[in-house]
Amino acid sequence: LGLILAVWHFYKKSKERIILLIVFGWIIIPTITSLLLDVTFYDNFRQLFFIIPPVLIFAGFGVEGLFYLLKPRILRFVFIVILILPGAINIVKLHPYEYIYYNLIVGGVSRAYMNYELDYWCTSYKEAMEFVNSEAPLNARVVAWGPVKAARTFARSDLIVLSEGEIGSGPDYAIACGAALYYDNYYQGYEVPYEVVREGAVIGRVKRRPESP
Repeated sequence: LGLILAVWHFYKKSKERIILLIVFGWIIIPTITSLLLDVTFYDNFRQLFFIIPPVLIFAGFGVEGLFYLLKPRILRFVFIVILILPGAINIVKLHPYEYIYYNLIVGGVSRAYMNYELDYWCTSYKEAMEFVNSEAPLNARVVAWGPVKAARTFARSDLIVLSEGEIGSGPDYAIACGAALYYDNYYQGYEVPYEVVREGAVIGRVKRRPESP
């Protein structure tokens, strides 16, 4: 809706044309260029963060157009609540991992799972290490995939938390997040006593070395 109204403004209001041309170019040129050059996109949306401002400008045109139609203030208030509600509900449901949010167009976090990046920064390591702290024996060896410092920050003082390159073989526990969640061979044969889950999506996993028979 905002894009349609922006085009209408471009044809009807000559004073705004230069500004609108800049905004159109801001979003169209980098996006089309990236597609034509077959640019590799990785680790979520980071390569296209700079097109968010013009997207929001077009959204502003849409909100302004609907406000013009919704004259009573109560209708405008209801409209704003409807816009905000999905994000607000997910802030509560995903806490403290709000940044893994995906909107309803994608299908929410549950549909984004296994298709898009979720806990890229491994913030789930706090919860994962709290579980390890609660049951690990004294001086247990823990391997953490990726940002090992995030795991060490929340580890019990006696635990030995190392990276994959440092641990050698046979750690007592292995914690994983991000891409490691999809590696079938990440400490294959270990038990899975705990997972960090939000909206049906696993964002962190604890593996435990099975006890000797």
